[in-house]
Amino acid sequence: MRGRKNHIKVDQGPKLIGAYAVSDVATHDSQELEFLIEKDDTSQKLYADVAYFGQEEYIERCSMM
Repeated sequence: MRGRKNHIKVDQGPKLIGAYAVSDVATHDSQELEFLIEKDDTSQKLYADVAYFGQEEYIERCSMM
């Protein structure tokens, strides 16, 4: 396979990009989550598509809702 995918964390308020990752098209989206959210995101809401299901443990460690 050829191609790349963009993974972006956007702040809900000012709509600024907080984190950005690029992966090979063969990499599953859920593998990029740990590069996007950080401990600084504590208590923030996380909106993600179904590709991130199964990542609840990591999301809880960052205390995201």
